[in-house]
Amino acid sequence: GWLDGVTLPPGDRREGMASGPFNLAPGDTQEVVVAEMFGGAIPGVDRLSAISLVKFYDVTAQQSYNNFFQIPLPPPPPSVSVVQSQNKIVLDWGEDASKVSATENYNSLGYTFEGYNVYQLPSAAATIAEGKRLATFDKIDGVLKIEDQFFDANSGVVLEHVSEFGNDTGIQRSFVDSTDVFNSGKALIDGVKYYFAVTAYGYNANGVPHAIENPVSLITVTPQMSPPGVTSQPLGPMSNVTHTGTANASVKVTVVNPNDVTGDQYKVSFHNEAYSLGSDGKWTDITAASKKLNKNTDLTGSSLTSSAAWSETKGAFVIHYIVNVVSPNYDYCDGVKIQLPAGIVIDTAYQPISNNSGDPIPYTLDRSTNTLFYSTINPDSLMSGDSTHRSTNGVFAGGEDIQVVVHPSNLPIITNYTMYDDNWGDMNGYYGGFIDVSGKDTLTKISNQIITQHQWNVTDATTGNIVLKNQTIYNGVDVYAPDLYKSQTGLNGPGGSSGSKIPNVGVGANVIFDGIQLSVNGNFTAPTTIGGLTLNGDPLGIDASNSRFDLTDFTVFGYDGTAANTLPLYGGAGGTTDISELQQDYELKWTGVMGDTVINGKHVEIVKSGGSMATLFGASGYSIANHPLNPNPGTKKPFLIRIPFEVWNTTKNEQVNLLVWDRLGDISADTFYVWNINNRMYTWTVNTKYNAAVIGPTSQVVSDSATWHWVFFKSTFKTGDDIMITYNNPLQIGKDTYTFTVPKSSYSTALAKQDVSKINVFPNPYYGVNSLETTKYARFVTFSHLPSTATIHIFNL
Repeated sequence: GWLDGVTLPPGDRREGMASGPFNLAPGDTQEVVVAEMFGGAIPGVDRLSAISLVKFYDVTAQQSYNNFFQIPLPPPPPSVSVVQSQNKIVLDWGEDASKVSATENYNSLGYTFEGYNVYQLPSAAATIAEGKRLATFDKIDGVLKIEDQFFDANSGVVLEHVSEFGNDTGIQRSFVDSTDVFNSGKALIDGVKYYFAVTAYGYNANGVPHAIENPVSLITVTPQMSPPGVTSQPLGPMSNVTHTGTANASVKVTVVNPNDVTGDQYKVSFHNEAYSLGSDGKWTDITAASKKLNKNTDLTGSSLTSSAAWSETKGAFVIHYIVNVVSPNYDYCDGVKIQLPAGIVIDTAYQPISNNSGDPIPYTLDRSTNTLFYSTINPDSLMSGDSTHRSTNGVFAGGEDIQVVVHPSNLPIITNYTMYDDNWGDMNGYYGGFIDVSGKDTLTKISNQIITQHQWNVTDATTGNIVLKNQTIYNGVDVYAPDLYKSQTGLNGPGGSSGSKIPNVGVGANVIFDGIQLSVNGNFTAPTTIGGLTLNGDPLGIDASNSRFDLTDFTVFGYDGTAANTLPLYGGAGGTTDISELQQDYELKWTGVMGDTVINGKHVEIVKSGGSMATLFGASGYSIANHPLNPNPGTKKPFLIRIPFEVWNTTKNEQVNLLVWDRLGDISADTFYVWNINNRMYTWTVNTKYNAAVIGPTSQVVSDSATWHWVFFKSTFKTGDDIMITYNNPLQIGKDTYTFTVPKSSYSTALAKQDVSKINVFPNPYYGVNSLETTKYARFVTFSHLPSTATIHIFNL
């Protein structure tokens, strides 16, 4: 045996084999921990191999001692439900959210959850060693195959082998199997019993062993078709999802367990959820009180709830007023009036986004009374109390975040507010009345940080219940997982719905509910570059005949493609950042006809006819004061030129305007091109209805409506060419929703009568033996797809 540890007085702990004398005072005691290990009683292990075996055991004993004799436990086993289908089975362990959480949040002495294994076993009495692993679903975290040591009695040495076969597939909580690995991969047979197991395993890079897995819990499954007369929703993806809105996004619905399908209609919607960081370092959901997007007659019970965080401006802070709409008669709120106390200076206010329409909500500010009024309706009309001035479809549905930057921090800050009923319930004959709500909110502290997450909910539209809330997985990525969010913001944040620290969780990490699983594919980011480009229906630049054009945006120079980002570089006012504007698409109709003319003795290539008029406001190689078409020679004032194409907004179906900058024109060349078809021309789209008039590049209309900066490196067009420019449309809160219905199982007597022909017997014929019989006395055949009542006749030959 080895002396494995000595317990010393506090502050003088040593681990490992004792060495050297210890100075003990009279009355001192020492606790000596001894581990006795033997390695010579195993057949085939000689004296030298026994030493290797004892050393191998010693590593485990040392870890036990280091952990104060606490032995790490494996993760809690998954709770598996079974779906038996025709020649197919489904194992589903994602429905019980509490058990999923217990397994995937497991942490025992440094071991944390890493993945799931799915096994098939050859019999009910088989061990895991006799089983075959069908699949491993593990976290995408760089931990792949896990190797552990074992003592090989044949060689007498400690070897390494792969104990877990992770491959960064991402977590999945269901498995469909249709083949029998113990029968050469042939199809599962209806009526035959098969044996499966699902386990979870944990991982500790410094542990011995590195991986621990929970014991096998046997699952017996018999594939069979639906009972006679029953029609069930097929397993797998559905296609009947209806999208309302403009986003280039999708919701995929997968049926995992037809037995749990409700037949109800569901609605996927999007909202903002705000979180506050307290002095204790913990994040608190400050939107929790809101009943978002849930019209339950008047606004009784509605309120405003404030929280605050320090601003980047010294001494200033941001107050977040969360709008809590409570309405028993389906009313929304037409407007919100906020009055801050005297002495508080309002530095900046922002337009909140409506959770009803998805549009910014305008406001007015009266600094003399410190009053902010948020509504699309005239404040005087709202405050008159006249119900005929209400919209019946208010902009505040609940959950909106009203942000106001103020100083100084004279706490507490008591805010008076009024919320104005939209009168929907009263106008539509529901109980209740037309009641505005007034109240006070008291702000007592300023948090370190407040962040807002874009989340999605699933509402059962049939019952009105939210069945899945505050989800943050998009395209298989938890966009608020701490690792990703910190790389973007420097903050860990409150984390995402997956609970994972790493973002790449996979679509299988989405929650399974009511027998279905959803995945949302899309994002909330406004487009910053061209999404798609075609010439005469073909992808521009791919087909050789399209080499006449080279069109891109300013991303080629390291900027994004928006006018807001690039127009100021050329002395312009910038442009809009409104997603609704930036997601619109365009068509360039090349209707111009080029021609040569002579001006002041020089050849000038102009657009003789067709095309459109655009504002030229500058050039890089010369001054537009010297441009041959300048109506006021010697001045640099912008002026109109004819260009060879028209710009059409295909989203609005109207022609729009253009600003032009001649980037590489050579005014001294033998032939000067007004529109340079062979070299670089810059344009900025002004998304207003076309008007052949000069547009000032620093005007308010440009600031409000300029969208995209296009770069034409080459435009050797043919009259009649048509270029389509499309932009990816992000998800927008209040505008994009997805609805679907998954039909539940149904029964038909007529179909049941037809289904009698589907009764199956295994084996058939029965030749006195069944491969599944364990003894000659336990003889049986298996019938499947029987009706609830049946008479069976058995014949001998």
